[in-house]
Amino acid sequence: MTETQVSPRQLWLFAALTVVMIVVLCFSPGFGILSLDDRLGKDQALLDPWLGYRAGEAWNVLDTLGPDGRDDLRTYYWVDFAFAVCYGVLLWVTIHHLAIKSPWRERTGMRTALCSLAALAAVCDIIENILVLVALGDFPAPNTLGAAGVFGLLKFLLVIFAVIVVLCGLLSLWAGRHPTETTQCDTVPVKQTFVALRAGSAFLLVLLTISIVVEIFLHELHKSISDFYYSPTRAVFVGGLCAIGVCLIINRAESDLENAMLDGAGLMAFVVAFVPVPRTNPDVWGKLTDGEVLDATGNNLSALFATAATATVFGFVSTELLRGKREKPLPPFAKVLLGALLTLLVGAGILGAITGSQFFVDNAHGFAAGVLFAFIMAVVMVNAAADKRSESSKASPNLVLVAVMIASVLGWLPWGSYFDYDDWFFWLEASLLTCFAIFWVIQTQRLNGTMNGVRSGAARSSTSSDATESEPSPSVSA
Repeated sequence: MTETQVSPRQLWLFAALTVVMIVVLCFSPGFGILSLDDRLGKDQALLDPWLGYRAGEAWNVLDTLGPDGRDDLRTYYWVDFAFAVCYGVLLWVTIHHLAIKSPWRERTGMRTALCSLAALAAVCDIIENILVLVALGDFPAPNTLGAAGVFGLLKFLLVIFAVIVVLCGLLSLWAGRHPTETTQCDTVPVKQTFVALRAGSAFLLVLLTISIVVEIFLHELHKSISDFYYSPTRAVFVGGLCAIGVCLIINRAESDLENAMLDGAGLMAFVVAFVPVPRTNPDVWGKLTDGEVLDATGNNLSALFATAATATVFGFVSTELLRGKREKPLPPFAKVLLGALLTLLVGAGILGAITGSQFFVDNAHGFAAGVLFAFIMAVVMVNAAADKRSESSKASPNLVLVAVMIASVLGWLPWGSYFDYDDWFFWLEASLLTCFAIFWVIQTQRLNGTMNGVRSGAARSSTSSDATESEPSPSVSA
């Protein structure tokens, strides 16, 4: 994109064209959305406004419309080509206009990449239209509806990302025109909120523990914590894991590495909550049918990964636009990791929501649980390593917790494998979660009284190093 300024008149022109196309697509007699929805009834809806759809669902819609309805639908998609061009150009020029006026105007490469979100959304919309038109021509034996649903989901995600960029640009523009004075804030509420959020994470684990203990005393001990999904504990299990996931994600750790691991653990906590562990026993408490599990998993995971990807883009873009040019440019590997993360999130959402893969449903819970426990163990290990590198001679409780975690894994694995103890996995999970809860409480105590989440020991080390730098030393330590 060149540095040419986009005039407000051009923006209003493209906005007016987009509004006109929306009115045409919604209210036109015969091929309009409202007219086609009337033919489908309350149980079905037109494909294009869906946030992705499966081939079987799309085929049912085409079959319900009948020959005349499919002809009108064909007209709708031909008109939709023009709408895709209109909103794509509108989003492109809006992002470019806002980026040029924002503090981020010097970063032409990233600005072009953000503008490309609008173009990619329009391209995905056009590809979806082509695939649906091909399916209409091949009906009743269409074979492109599944791919059309994938591009439909990508279209919506990219449009959401582009709209987020526009909102961030407007916020940046407004902040530039309304500068505010930096004032000293009362740190007491901030400290109390910080401690309360971290303490709330621990109490959520207490909530889950009490519910499990009550179930054990009233009924039975299950083979794993995940198996308590098929018990009266289900509501606490799902709600508690989701709340714990939120707390892990919003907590800003002391280092970028630890923060990334906590974010990953929080995301995996949602997957563990949303995808039940597979069970073949028909007599198990509250067992869902395979169809119900597929539908619930597709709905929940598509919402989860779409939200996670959107939040990632929002956090990155809003930070960049509001800060302008970074003092330290983002390293290339970080850009690659960000792109890989977004690809993973979108790909997993498509896999869960569109394909409805039984393999995915059968294995997603176990994979997510394994990654979750790996992340929380790694967080404790990272902090233990930091404690070991510090100059403090005081024994670190994190080193003890790491030793207990490793001993739990090495102890319970052979116990369950060689002694045929059915409940060993439950006690392994309980041991690891207990160690992490103790670590969390200890870390909260260390961080209490700080404003930016820096470890008190590190703060003391930083203070001492500053003092050392201010006074010349006769010797240099290796």
